[in-house]
Amino acid sequence: MIRILLTLFIGMMTATIAPGQAVVFGRAADLDTGAPLAWVRVSLEAPSGDASRAAWTDAAGRYALAGIPAGRWRIRAERISGTRRVSVLSPVITLSGAVTTLHFELPSDPKEWLGASDPSPFRTKNLGDITGIPREGRILDASGRAMPGVRSVLERLAEGFVRGLVMAAGRPVPEAVVRLGDAREAVTDANGRFFLDAVPPGRYDLHVLRENARLDASAVDVRPGENIFRFDLTRRP
Repeated sequence: MIRILLTLFIGMMTATIAPGQAVVFGRAADLDTGAPLAWVRVSLEAPSGDASRAAWTDAAGRYALAGIPAGRWRIRAERISGTRRVSVLSPVITLSGAVTTLHFELPSDPKEWLGASDPSPFRTKNLGDITGIPREGRILDASGRAMPGVRSVLERLAEGFVRGLVMAAGRPVPEAVVRLGDAREAVTDANGRFFLDAVPPGRYDLHVLRENARLDASAVDVRPGENIFRFDLTRRP
């Protein structure tokens, strides 16, 4: 059944591809257990650094990037857990005007990436630059072959990554504005999810607004690394 649904999905995307545009889709999974990974950020980056596209995996680990100009790109998948971020980065690849399937496998336990003999999950290159050498993540094509030349990076985060869910009456609320402090805001997606990257640690007032629905300001503490918030809207006349 899953194979049939994937075939239909690919067919629908292929039918809507504009000339000169590509589609990339796939899933992210735990390297050790094979379990799907939600909240993995998948991005396409131009080698020049002038353009980028990004999407987030859903609860089933699936992502899709559509309307990509055909050409040369790098693809990156990154996962944040606590104060650590692990990512896999491809070499430059060429995307044509077609559907490309790329899956990601990311290691699950940062404490094991450098081996049991090293008590710390990080090695310090220099002050302010703390990185690790994770057990290699993988990027796979549709047939399960591993892409060569993939680079894995492990980082400790000094800034905050804020993500969460906005609900009302037990259902996700799309297109709600989540405002953090005076200058940062995001809009929830179709599943009620929102995300804000590179937030300096500190205390902020957080507002959630959508049409006549409002949640009064809440004071939240943003710490380095992952910060998860869930909100229920209060309906008001």
